[in-house]
Amino acid sequence: VFANALNSNTYDAKCLFGMSLQTEPIVAFTTCSPDCTIDSVADSLLRSLSRSAGIELSSGKKSTWSIKANAPIFEAGASEETTATTPTESASTVVEAINKIRQDSSLSNAPIALIIDEADIISENIRLGSFTRNIKEMIAAEGLAPVAFVLSGQKYLIPRLQEEHPSLPRSYELIWLP
Repeated sequence: VFANALNSNTYDAKCLFGMSLQTEPIVAFTTCSPDCTIDSVADSLLRSLSRSAGIELSSGKKSTWSIKANAPIFEAGASEETTATTPTESASTVVEAINKIRQDSSLSNAPIALIIDEADIISENIRLGSFTRNIKEMIAAEGLAPVAFVLSGQKYLIPRLQEEHPSLPRSYELIWLP
């Protein structure tokens, strides 16, 4: 399902959403690394959602540029806010973006797939399970479905998610790949 979801054709999307689709799905994809933060995962999903939906979405972070001139040397640099947020705050940012997509009349019913690859290698203190659970609950509360979450990783991802919250594995359908 994971590889097929990236192609985002209607047949493959049926696997994710279990329904016949009238609209092409919006697919957001990110890959985790050991040094990922919950903010970087959320920002990457936002950038991918923005590209896939074709609308501008913002994380709300402020970027600043600095230019220093000390002839004959010029230095330039950019920086972003690096304030760490909680899984709930990062989830709210993603759900706000999904809400903005739903407000666009041409995308109001488009299925959305949020794919997080290599979810098993992200640091345990990042609380990825809380992040995904918060998004799922917020989407349900605001009526923003259909949205599918795909977490891909090694088999020890499940016990890790279960440590965060015992009910998390019941919230997902497990698909074992050979």
